[in-house]
Amino acid sequence: MLSGAIHQSSRVAIEALEQRLPFDATPLALAIGLYNTGVDDDGRPLPDGRVDTHYDAYTVNGDAWMLRLGFWSANTDLARWIGPAAVQGPEIEKTCFRGKFNYWTTFDLSDVEPHQLQITGRWLADNDGIQIIVNGHPLTTTGVAHDNDPAQFTIDPAVLVRGQNTVMFRVLSDDTPQGNAAGMQVMWDVRGVNDSPPPPVHQEPPVIKASAVTAARRARPSAWKQLLHGYGQQLAVLSWLAAIVLMVMGFQAWWRQRRAKITGE
Repeated sequence: MLSGAIHQSSRVAIEALEQRLPFDATPLALAIGLYNTGVDDDGRPLPDGRVDTHYDAYTVNGDAWMLRLGFWSANTDLARWIGPAAVQGPEIEKTCFRGKFNYWTTFDLSDVEPHQLQITGRWLADNDGIQIIVNGHPLTTTGVAHDNDPAQFTIDPAVLVRGQNTVMFRVLSDDTPQGNAAGMQVMWDVRGVNDSPPPPVHQEPPVIKASAVTAARRARPSAWKQLLHGYGQQLAVLSWLAAIVLMVMGFQAWWRQRRAKITGE
């Protein structure tokens, strides 16, 4: 099984895919239908001259003249060269294989989210591998591939979709007077990654205009004003009570004087 920290939902999906893999197959790549060039449905090398149905019916170049002379990197147990003809040599190079060749392949992500996988690879091409396009999006993580100088590439999960995905490899075969050999070799590496949710996006507090701040300050009294306002209310009550007391005391004084006058008479 895959090593590393894989979130539970991702692990379940990936382990379910791994159950479909044949023995000794490249982990995960075959489970989503992503094949190296020149192999069968179990990931094992095809015989020379057999059609590779995973790449738009190009054939395996097991006896290519460029291989025999060492211009091309050798075929391996994991990937083989494919091209427009099974056998390429001086006798046929005089008539064909000039221009651009597009090698198509597809894979299926119906059972796993694109962000749960890291898909990388390397490719070789004769004469030049000039572009890789995934679902209509050109990759920016690849250099030019050559027949003996592989280029690495990485597929951004953002360009992948749930379901069927399409990859196109564009190869340029030089227009020489005698014609030219043409071919490509691709090897994939697919791994599970942690699908923990991304950290929350930091959001800045809303910006309040100065005019709004000033208006808010004007609308809300300061602490001193609130305190003085409270004291003012208390003083008003005390003044009202004092006035009542003075009125009562004045009435009492008048009444005493009046009574004394009446008694004296």
